[in-house]
Amino acid sequence: MMLVKKYLTEEVRRALSGVQSECGFTLDDVIRSGRENPDSTIGAYAGDASCYTLFSQLFDPIISDYHGFPSEGVHHEDFRPLDAAAMHTLTPGKYARSRTTATHQAPLSF
Repeated sequence: MMLVKKYLTEEVRRALSGVQSECGFTLDDVIRSGRENPDSTIGAYAGDASCYTLFSQLFDPIISDYHGFPSEGVHHEDFRPLDAAAMHTLTPGKYARSRTTATHQAPLSF
């Protein structure tokens, strides 16, 4: 099931209607990918960094569900490059469900 369908309840929709991010993203923009791609796993995208806070009623449960880690959770592992030996302390399968690296550039202004 697409996660946006699971968490975009009528209550959340009402609470977020009229909200607009710094770059002008609205709830309709956030969920557009889910409407246009019904086979999507997630179905929601943030237009800028402020979306994660402004639309947290939708993003927090989606992110928590997808990653299996609560939004208020705190990672305790040390991932500093100079302390790679600390990597052995990770509990396999406990935090990461997938490992994908993607790089995107979001222009702050045009």
